[in-house]
Amino acid sequence: MIKRICALSPQFILCSYNFDNTSGVDNEIWVKNRLKQGELFDLFLQNHYCLNTYKTHKRSLPTGYFLFYKKELMGL
Repeated sequence: MIKRICALSPQFILCSYNFDNTSGVDNEIWVKNRLKQGELFDLFLQNHYCLNTYKTHKRSLPTGYFLFYKKELMGL
């Protein structure tokens, strides 16, 4: 899915990801085999995106919000 999104070549990609299911409740639309943070970041980096912003959820859940940007589209 990440490759397909990156192939559209948007300037920014906003991603929300929960690295660990601490609630014990699974939703059928959630990713079943969760990636580690480094693995997720690597998928974007391999597609020529850089991490711009990273925030965690205010609660103690390991949910992160990430903003990636395509450097060549930023005029940098």
